[in-house]
Amino acid sequence: MEIENYTVCTDEDIERLTFSRYVKISSLVDLLNGKIFIPSFDIVRKADPQELGIPAYSYAFLEREFFNHSNFEQEQSWLEQKWEQLIGTAFRDVGEVREKMLMEQWIYEIGRRRCVWCWFVSSDSTEHSAAMWNLYARDGVLIRTTWKAIQDTLANESRYEAGLFKVEYVSVGDHDEQFRSSENLRRPFLFKSKGYKHEQEMRIVFQDEGKWVHPGIELSIDYKKLIKQLTFSPYLSRPEVESLRRIVPSRSLPGVVIDHAQHGLEEPLPTYFEAPSDESPSTFPTSIKTL
Repeated sequence: MEIENYTVCTDEDIERLTFSRYVKISSLVDLLNGKIFIPSFDIVRKADPQELGIPAYSYAFLEREFFNHSNFEQEQSWLEQKWEQLIGTAFRDVGEVREKMLMEQWIYEIGRRRCVWCWFVSSDSTEHSAAMWNLYARDGVLIRTTWKAIQDTLANESRYEAGLFKVEYVSVGDHDEQFRSSENLRRPFLFKSKGYKHEQEMRIVFQDEGKWVHPGIELSIDYKKLIKQLTFSPYLSRPEVESLRRIVPSRSLPGVVIDHAQHGLEEPLPTYFEAPSDESPSTFPTSIKTL
């Protein structure tokens, strides 16, 4: 599989970035067993209603341009049939609501025909995101890799097409000019609201010629090609990390740095951190006692 780069970055620029995933331990175990599950957008939307929703905020562009192409009648007829199969009744042309109904049906179809592998992308390989730890891997692990390693990992996969996209964070409700592009209108997964910009997300989107891929796809991979660094959550204690290290023996990941984001958390404090036993509040100066 060759992953096409749809971002504005050159491949050389992307290669200098660090690709990270904050995941649960169960996902790490699957990875170490040579498997990854990549969910459909429909599955992702159940946990995140913002997914595939941004274009609806620029509905005027969709009405005017979304179906404005040579095969629009054929496309609308196909969507009407899919709507009837889903709802179980004949499609009714309800004036101005018609385009919105067709658009929502199209988003439903796209959500079940595209899968997404999400990555937190940073130019600083030492950077951690407290928000991402809390949201996705409080009791988990951070996996770091490179763009080349991702490409090498998926090189032998030939069943799907895939593209790399950078998520744009926009103001909810704005009729952003980016939505005017026909390419962007057909890629609702490009946009999320600015409330999500902490995700710094690039995503690899998979499809199989528009075929049904819900609830997702499972790929067999060589994790040794993918993993470049593993960091256990700062919310895990040292004993927990030591226990988890047993499922990630160093010999199975030669050259890979395996560390803990909270170094020394369980180490004893030096004696000068202990309050003096003879300390009496009566001797405290006012600047210490007064709030």
